[in-house]
Amino acid sequence: NLSSLELSPSGDHLAIARRYGERIVVDREFKNQFDYDRIANGSLGTVAWNQDGTQFASADSHSVAVYQRDVAEPVCVFRHQEVDDVCWIDDNTIASCGSDHVIRIWDTEKQNARQAIQISQTPVVHVNANYNGELVSVYGANEFKVIRLSKVSGYRQITPVEKLHRGTSNSVRWSPSGRLLASAHTMQTDSLHHATEVRVIDVAHEQLVGQCEAELGPAIDWSADGKCVEVIDRNGSISQFTLLTSSKTKVRDFELNLFRTHSLAVNHRLGLVAFAHYIDSNAEEPIKIVDISTKELKKQIELPKGYWSAYVSWSPDGEKLAVVYERGGDVHCIVYNQKTCTTQSATLSPHGLNTAIRWNPTSDCLAIGWHEGIIQTIEVDSLERRHLLSGHQSPIHGITWAPEGTRMASCGSDGTVRIWDTIHGEELIVFTLPHQPNLWSIDWDPTGGKIAAGTTNGEIYILDAGPSMAPED
Repeated sequence: NLSSLELSPSGDHLAIARRYGERIVVDREFKNQFDYDRIANGSLGTVAWNQDGTQFASADSHSVAVYQRDVAEPVCVFRHQEVDDVCWIDDNTIASCGSDHVIRIWDTEKQNARQAIQISQTPVVHVNANYNGELVSVYGANEFKVIRLSKVSGYRQITPVEKLHRGTSNSVRWSPSGRLLASAHTMQTDSLHHATEVRVIDVAHEQLVGQCEAELGPAIDWSADGKCVEVIDRNGSISQFTLLTSSKTKVRDFELNLFRTHSLAVNHRLGLVAFAHYIDSNAEEPIKIVDISTKELKKQIELPKGYWSAYVSWSPDGEKLAVVYERGGDVHCIVYNQKTCTTQSATLSPHGLNTAIRWNPTSDCLAIGWHEGIIQTIEVDSLERRHLLSGHQSPIHGITWAPEGTRMASCGSDGTVRIWDTIHGEELIVFTLPHQPNLWSIDWDPTGGKIAAGTTNGEIYILDAGPSMAPED
């Protein structure tokens, strides 16, 4: 009936896992035995001591439990479907692996999940960590990997005041310093009316430092000096919210149709704004590029009749506008070069519906999200595919790039944030957030160490996206 056993670091105690959930610890002379409460009735199990021998972790079927020595009830229990192995990373952190192809990192002090790392497409049967907890080794299906965990501490939810939980977080943006986070929240105030608030949060102290009202569906960004949040709504009004005075000033009003503006993008370098509209099957509406200062129409990009779901995005260097839209089941991409006044276009595959678009920092690659949960990166010069990334189980709503351009993060309706190696086209990290929230917006901070993600419930999560998650050579 023996399933697993492990000697404590001092050699004074032996933890034994028996079949059907039994856990016992005996002393060195096998004279004294202590029985622990069962957490499951699984047929297999494993045990692992922490470094000082005061606690041990036990994995059994669908649960991971942590026990204090000589205390029958577990200190904490985590749910991990089809778990096969468990190990300690440090005194407050354990890792478990299993048939779901994932390593899960657990915080035993806060008693919550820190993150999930998808290792491969095959079950992971063994996990172990080195002495200082910087490296974790995993094995499964004749595949061995070493994962670096240093500088990674999972995620946390920003909850300074109750009001921050109200309303969809439809946009999040980091300030240039990476200290403040702006978010736009759409809230239903009664059965017929929606309102929007823009909020600014001090992330380190989890404090609300400013807020203002806005019209429905705003896009937000920061001024270059980080003193103002620029707000542009579906009515075409551009306003500046100044933190120092907590005042909002309307800069320009383009008098757009509220219910037809679908996507918009601001080019701060050239002082331009691009608009895309909701379209029915019989309408023809071009993409419009307008001068912010004069409201002069600078350019119209004609799209075929009956297009749908158009998204626009300016490149970071300000020279190119990307337009992605769906028509007849195909996704099409247009890149307009504002400097040379030239246009290139291509039909992308696979078929489906595009839902998100984002440029990389060097303006030579585009990432496009699909309703089917995939992401395609394409070379801008040729509009040819670089990588096709799959992992999300539902529509992609947000994409963001790390400042150095070698990593990308995405979020969607499946409640996960995924970090990708954009050089090799591989998934690096999967953050599975509690209760699988519908994630709607995402942004990588300028320092490269944090990611902000907003949900349709108004929650904002801060994820530590340390640079050391790629498999070691």
